[in-house]
Amino acid sequence: MSLRYRTTFLALLLSFAVLWTAPATAAPFTATWDYGPFDPYADEQPPSPFYDCSDWGAGGLFCSWLWDQGLEVSSAVFNGPTMYGDVGPFYDAYSFDLPIKSSISSGDALLQIVPKCLPGLEPCFDTFTPRRMVADGDMEGPPGGVFFASSRGGLVRAEHGVANFGGPQWTDISWMYVGLYRPNECANPDRVQNCYNYGEQNLTLESLTFDTEHRIPEPGSVLLLGAGLLALARRHRRSA
Repeated sequence: MSLRYRTTFLALLLSFAVLWTAPATAAPFTATWDYGPFDPYADEQPPSPFYDCSDWGAGGLFCSWLWDQGLEVSSAVFNGPTMYGDVGPFYDAYSFDLPIKSSISSGDALLQIVPKCLPGLEPCFDTFTPRRMVADGDMEGPPGGVFFASSRGGLVRAEHGVANFGGPQWTDISWMYVGLYRPNECANPDRVQNCYNYGEQNLTLESLTFDTEHRIPEPGSVLLLGAGLLALARRHRRSA
């Protein structure tokens, strides 16, 4: 192997290693997923790598997903209505049978948040550590609250939709769920107020502040360096 080839190969390999092991920025990130308001009179929304939105409905613009600061938010309801994305993530849980405060599971979530790497965009990571989230739960009937669940078994309930996170159950998580809950009094068969069959039940995400220590190169950089290493190897074989 020639000295010139060996030097070039090592330089490319070192660049790849630096990209892969680069530490996260010390300052925390804050995602809001707010790209609106969109034009309700436009036939189509302008194309963007930050969201996938289509038609208008009674509650706003239907969106399959929204992306901000490396995190994608989308509906967590299997075979349910899609998420609205006009002026941030919004889920209309009209007449849903919501869980009560003492019996929440991740399957009760309305919205999910996961890391997603997009070509040419930063940051890019596979796990994250949420610090603080602001959400708004609006519902008719007895007031409940907003719950937050993590891939490591974390569960936080917040009557007013504002939560702070800490501990191992909220460190380096791969997904986060958000949903609404009813108060425990709704489990009492002798309750005076009817807790169910109410109409309006809405969940809105306003912001999520988080850290990440597991940043990885965005796909475009990986492909570019990989192509360089492959081309160098082929050139070496031809000259051998």
